[in-house]
Amino acid sequence: MIYSKAMDLNDYGILPTDFVNRTYNEFKNICRFEHDHRRWEYALAIDVLMSNKSENILEVGGGGSLLIPLIYRSPVAMVATEVDPWDCSDELRKQEAQLELTESIRYFQKDFLDFELDEKFDAVVCTSVIEHVPEHKKFFLKLLDYVEQGGLLVLTTDFHPSSEPFSANHLRTYSERDMLDYIELAEGFTVYGEGYDYTYWGNYVYEYSFGSLVLKNE
Repeated sequence: MIYSKAMDLNDYGILPTDFVNRTYNEFKNICRFEHDHRRWEYALAIDVLMSNKSENILEVGGGGSLLIPLIYRSPVAMVATEVDPWDCSDELRKQEAQLELTESIRYFQKDFLDFELDEKFDAVVCTSVIEHVPEHKKFFLKLLDYVEQGGLLVLTTDFHPSSEPFSANHLRTYSERDMLDYIELAEGFTVYGEGYDYTYWGNYVYEYSFGSLVLKNE
C-alpha cells in the first residue's frame, strides 16, 4: 500500500475508517476532531502502526485528539506517550477513565523543540501539527531522532500544490516538492510501503487537502 500520499477519497474503502468512526462515536465528547476528513489522517496513521506492529508510540502535538483512544482500542497492543505544549491533562484523564486504563498515559507538557527524553520509540506520530511550526525543518529532524531502528515516523499535514496557507494560525501547506525535500532530509530513512504518490485530488478540506509522509528508520 502507498502510505505517503495526498488524500484520496478512494482510501476510505481501504483504510480502517469504520474503526475510526466507532471510536469517534465513543469518545467524541472528550476528543478534538474538527472535521470529517480527519478520519483519513487517523485511519492512515493507525493502519500504519498496526501494519508495522508498533507497540511503543510517541505522539507529538496531538494532545486531546482521537489518536490516543485509537491506539488503546487497536487490536495490536500499544502504549502511548504524549508531548504537547498545551495543557491537555484534563482530556487525557477523561480518556484514561473511559479506556479503563490501569496506568496513566505518560504526558509531557512541553514544546517539542525543548523536549528531551533519553528514549526512542517504535513509532513517532505527528498529525496536522508541522504546518503550525516556524522552525519546521528542525522540528522534522527532531521527530526522526526519536524513531527506533526499524521504527516509523508517521506525519500528516495540510497539502496543496501552492504550499500557501489557507487557514488562520497555519504557516504553510505542503506540496509534493516539500514532501520530497523532507524525504531527502531524512538520512537513513526510507519511504515505508509502496513508494509515494502526491497527485493532488482536490480541495477536500476547505481550500486544501491532507498529505502524509511515512518513513522507516532502516
